[in-house]
Formats: sequence, C-alpha cells, structure tokens
Amino acid sequence: MTNWQETLKLMGAVWLSPRRAVRRVLDAGLPWPYLLPLVLVYGISFTMDQISFRNLADFFLLRDLLLFSLLIGIGAGPLFWMIYSALFYGLGRLFRGTGRWQEVQLAVAAAMVPGVAKLILWLMQLAVFREEAWTIWTPRIDFSFFLLLAYFFFLFLDAILIVWTIVVVAGALSEAHEFALWKGFLLVLIGIPLIWVLFKYGLNIVLMPI
Repeated sequence: MTNWQETLKLMGAVWLSPRRAVRRVLDAGLPWPYLLPLVLVYGISFTMDQISFRNLADFFLLRDLLLFSLLIGIGAGPLFWMIYSALFYGLGRLFRGTGRWQEVQLAVAAAMVPGVAKLILWLMQLAVFREEAWTIWTPRIDFSFFLLLAYFFFLFLDAILIVWTIVVVAGALSEAHEFALWKGFLLVLIGIPLIWVLFKYGLNIVLMPI
C-alpha cells in the first residue's frame, strides 16, 4: 500500500477508531508530508471559524474572505499543528506519557481529519446562506422557514462535529502517549482552554480553539 493510500485509509478509519488508526500510522512510519494536506485543510476551516466568530462579512466582501481563508489558512494550519503538538507533547509528559515528539506530531496531524468535514460543512453553508453565514444580521435566514430550518440543521451538525473532534483528538493523543483514554480527554480539556488563555492574555487575540 502506498503512503497516499495509507493517508486516505486514515481519513476513513480515524472517525470510528482513532486510536487504532493512529497506531497504524505510527507503526507504518508514515512520513509527515503525507499528512500535510490534512493540516492545510484544517487551517482553512479553522480560519473560516474565526471569520464566522468575528462576523467579518459585515465588513468585507465574501469573495475577499474566501481568499483570506485560503491564504491565511495554509499558514495557520502548520502553525497550529506545531502549537498543539508542542502543547500536547509537554502536557503528555506531565501525565507520564511516553510519546516521542514525532509521534505526537503525527497523532495531532491525524486528528485533524475532522477539519476536512468542517470545511465541507462551511462550503455547504456558504452555498446556502451566502454572506449571511458570516454576518451578525441575517434577514434572509430570519424570514425564510426553510433557511431557518437549514441553519439549525447545520448548527446541529457542527455541534456533533465538535464533540467528535474532541473524541478523535483524545484517542489520538492517548495512543501516541500510550496511556489511558481518560488521560487523552484530560489533555484535551486542559490544552484547549490553555490555548485560549495564552492567546487572549498573551496576544490579546480571542480564538475559537476548535
């Protein structure tokens, strides 16, 4: 099986069995460049989350924001890959984890698979709601029963995706550090708020960390 085939298989397997999928990647010694597309897609969807959080379509044209998402996202993905890898490597060591730096890096990259689904979800919302997906005022949605129904449907899917992302990240970290799953969840529940605090009080930037 080629490395690209291994990456595609990971994208399917990590949803149902993150620990087993990550263990397969670690045992196969999959080079990190084969996981880089997942990191870049995560960066784009992460950037779209920040645009939505700030309702930037109130101030910029939608086409400009899509361009920003692409250009900023391909830089934000690798940046936050390194930040999360360093954070979860250090926290894992505090919890007596045995994962090496490269193993934690691969685990974090593999756990970014939900970012692909998040990007697809954003593109669907933009196709349906257009710029109102990223504005504070939503007159088209408010006065359309079907758009309002679609809005809550996407909100429901997004909530499910966030929960499952936490499950995937916890499973990936617990496998990389070779400790119990509950410790993986503890790392996520400590690490994500820590990222928010560091950016908020260190750089005065409010982020949606997931």
